[in-house]
Amino acid sequence: MSDYRRLISYLYSYNNGVKSKNVGFAKTERKGGTVKLWINMKGAFAPEESFRVYFFVRRDNLIAGIDMGECVIRGGVGQFYSARREDELTAAFDELCGLYIMGNNRGKIFASQWDDRDFSVEKIVLLDDILKNNESEDKDTDAEVKDIPIWQRPIREVYISGDTKTEHEKQVVQAREQQTSEQQTSEQQTSEQQTSEQQKPVIQEKELQGQLHASEESAATYKTENEMPSAARERDMLFDGKEPVLAFSEDEIYDCVDIDLAEIAKLPKEARSLMNNSFVNHGYFNFHHLLLGKKDDNVLVVGVPGVYNRREKMTANMLGFEKFKFSMRPDVKMNHFGYWYKEYLI
Repeated sequence: MSDYRRLISYLYSYNNGVKSKNVGFAKTERKGGTVKLWINMKGAFAPEESFRVYFFVRRDNLIAGIDMGECVIRGGVGQFYSARREDELTAAFDELCGLYIMGNNRGKIFASQWDDRDFSVEKIVLLDDILKNNESEDKDTDAEVKDIPIWQRPIREVYISGDTKTEHEKQVVQAREQQTSEQQTSEQQTSEQQTSEQQKPVIQEKELQGQLHASEESAATYKTENEMPSAARERDMLFDGKEPVLAFSEDEIYDCVDIDLAEIAKLPKEARSLMNNSFVNHGYFNFHHLLLGKKDDNVLVVGVPGVYNRREKMTANMLGFEKFKFSMRPDVKMNHFGYWYKEYLI
């Protein structure tokens, strides 16, 4: 998918503007026009509990925040999830340079940046405020010069997607283009009237063929998406409606969710035998969940919660679970905790 992008980045605490320790990670994903954000923090101690999460873009020398919602950090632990349409953001996804988490007191901030520029707490502003100020300045200037001919108006620089142009230059170009367009329209009208009647039968036939072709494509798409779902679509349906879980600190296994033992019956045929696997049952009844995740190339991951030690490794290997991955879930406070897992190709 051409617009798909996934970013994993570490979060650091800033104490009075000074970068300090790592306190977790953030995962950002753009897929199908939707931007999703997961945050998992541990050891993020602060004098307050209520924070807000912001993506940020850079505007000149400022760090301009885009509000994504509220995050509660209690006892040093915090989790956050948000999904928003990309066109609802006040900046393009490719402009985003990172994120920060800030409360009422700027003395304690958590941040993660994706570019190699400095992150300075003193330069934080809201992108909405910048846009409102620019809009207000535009209105004031327009009111002052609206009765002055274009060629006599003062030159004023404006910011347009990272390029600097002058409003005077834009208006002059637009005026010239409009004049040229009017001349071309006048010349074309006579010619178009003469050929209109001759072309009408041909145009009508092409329109009819286009409508038929579009109808056939629509029917084929409906059949593909609704009657013959792809393997990837079937896999994704297993995750619908579930709250994402930040189980791991990197993205080899991603889009994780918790499932219960009965939901194994919904998995591919090769995985359904896990319902009768004593190691799976033992992990489920100890931790009250199993883990379902994805890997690239249409691979489904089924994880059994447990701890890594010699005795459990021997039992897991005997019952078909030879892979283990440590987890940093904040809701499980146990040393060497992680998931024994198996992979299934969809």
